[in-house]
Amino acid sequence: MKTPSRFLPAYVPEPVTNREKVLGHGFVLLIVGGLGYWIWSQPGILALLAGMVCFGGFLHWQHNRDLQKLAALRTTESICTFARGFDRKAVDTWIIRAVYEELQAYVKYPGGSCPIRAADRFEKDFHVDPEEMEELLPVIAQRTGRSTDDTESNPYFGKVSTIGDLVHFINCQPRTST
Repeated sequence: MKTPSRFLPAYVPEPVTNREKVLGHGFVLLIVGGLGYWIWSQPGILALLAGMVCFGGFLHWQHNRDLQKLAALRTTESICTFARGFDRKAVDTWIIRAVYEELQAYVKYPGGSCPIRAADRFEKDFHVDPEEMEELLPVIAQRTGRSTDDTESNPYFGKVSTIGDLVHFINCQPRTST
């Protein structure tokens, strides 16, 4: 009997080597130092940077407000409602749960999170770039025991625009041997 999805393993990231840590810290110091010198030599840039930060803050506030409005319309929904949007005989329940759990970081707002649906679109409903979803693929694949090799042969390759498409994409990936 298959293990229930509530016992889905957590994501275990690859360990970061000391060399990668040093390179990462060095890169951050280089960027901060360059930015500091740029501001010191061109003080007018500070106003531009402040404007960019304010505009980014406004967009973040607006995104949170949109998520709160959407969540208010979905007060009775949960992972159970999300799972009912799929044929659980055709789609692995581990994938359904892993996608739901991993996407929660993208639908959080101060004070809660917005329930998701299979028909929700990444860009239009949640303002999430599809390339960010590509970064989630290895995380979900590892948790569900799916391979990330040969994604180009997947029938959903290049066609993932909704959360349901992502679930079906991962479901079409072969299982790993371990």
